[in-house]
Amino acid sequence: LLPGPFASDDVVIVDGATRLTFAQLDCAVSAVARRFVADGIVPGSVIAMQLPNWWEAVVVSHAAFRIGAILNPLLPALRENELTLINAQAKPSAIVIPRGFRDVDYHALHASVTPTAPIVYLVRDVDPAASLDAALAGTDTTDALAATGLPPATWTADDPCLLLYTSGTSSAPKGAIHTHNALLAEVRGLSAAHVMSHDDVLLLPMPVTHIGGMVYGVLMPLVVGLRCVFLDVWDAARAIELLEEEAVTVEIGMPVFLRGMLDHPTFRVEAARTMRLFSMGGARVTPADVEEATARLGCWCKRSYGLTELPTLTTGPADDVTHRATTDGRPIGPSRIRIVDENHRDVPAGASGEIICQAPELFAGYLDAALNDDAFTDDGWFRTGDLGILDAEGFLSVTGRLKDIIIRGGENISPKEVEDLLVTHPWVHDVAIVAMPDRMFGERSCAFVQTEAPLTLDQVVAFLREHHVAPYKLPERLELRTDLPRNTTGKLRKDLMRAEIAAIVEREGATVATQT
Repeated sequence: LLPGPFASDDVVIVDGATRLTFAQLDCAVSAVARRFVADGIVPGSVIAMQLPNWWEAVVVSHAAFRIGAILNPLLPALRENELTLINAQAKPSAIVIPRGFRDVDYHALHASVTPTAPIVYLVRDVDPAASLDAALAGTDTTDALAATGLPPATWTADDPCLLLYTSGTSSAPKGAIHTHNALLAEVRGLSAAHVMSHDDVLLLPMPVTHIGGMVYGVLMPLVVGLRCVFLDVWDAARAIELLEEEAVTVEIGMPVFLRGMLDHPTFRVEAARTMRLFSMGGARVTPADVEEATARLGCWCKRSYGLTELPTLTTGPADDVTHRATTDGRPIGPSRIRIVDENHRDVPAGASGEIICQAPELFAGYLDAALNDDAFTDDGWFRTGDLGILDAEGFLSVTGRLKDIIIRGGENISPKEVEDLLVTHPWVHDVAIVAMPDRMFGERSCAFVQTEAPLTLDQVVAFLREHHVAPYKLPERLELRTDLPRNTTGKLRKDLMRAEIAAIVEREGATVATQT
């Protein structure tokens, strides 16, 4: 991925006071690429990168791509447990980290989990001699670097260039391998679907080491030529200021970013006067979120659906308010979707089943090849593990996860429908409905509700009945919490909640048996 035909002095990355032009970016990428080569990093080597949304992350990423290395982005929130597993699998030849960020000593962290890593590069370090900062700034004039040129490419566009680990909400994280061509297909398909251009200014609060942040913050600026404005720590007030200061036209993120801005006392409609698109994904997006954002921001607000393995499969249309609020949109580009039953047979339009797909941006497979047999059908379709409905017009509605299904006395319950309703209750901050063991029905529904109000199960049931929810779908137990367990990307950990309620039910059963 190389810069397109854009003016060399155009600003491409904004990170606080740093405004990086295409020319400056290209020089920094070349210098860091030469540093990597001088230090013995060869094509096919893995370079791990655990950086926040800093301009240096863009440089390091493209330097890795330029020398044929495989970039392994790591979320800043990952700690010993996740890093030990990932590094044992990925076996990085080098790791690029900040000396510190948000009170975390990353140098000490990685020394404890990857003591045999050959090279550790520090960014924004107090000791320039021990860091990558000189190469990043173009001031590294050591003899080794001066004598190093970039060797001719020995890799192809179909070779791996990105290793990203899944969020691991219900199982151990899995390393997904992407090629240069797959990423280019993603950026081109997505930029066409979103009508992105050189004139766009994009605000990016989501981590650049997440698949969404990688696509929008690292790849799209150089393919499309747009300007990307980074936020390394989410601050709704600062985000609102940047909308106005940078004349932002596009924002990408999760509902928490939207809610943070719209609910902030400093939000003014005038600050968003240049906004034309707010795209949400990565967490539950309700119709109410889309409708409110459309009304208050006055722009194209919609849902997108994608995975680490396939960054964007569907996105909502600009000209159809109803479908973009109530569905996850249509496939982008030549991507294809099928909805199948447990026997991998296609179901009729409007019926629920597992979402399987094919697309040019689909990953090449998992680093642990043993996982690929279950991930793909015999004819090469990727099994997402998500449940959905495809209507007669080709719009997809994601209804939940296969593992989320609650089977109550032979009736299948997909929690997402009930969760999307319940989260609109004024006292409910968030909700997760999970299966709890039951001797009579096999499973019943338990609602974990994040709230600070004294909500009762009767109130929850009454609210859902007002919305005409079928009786068998109603929660039969309520667990109130001030917070719900989440993974490092903010997704709810239903596996932990299922385990918690199972343990509670088991204890209660033992108590009843003892009393009897």
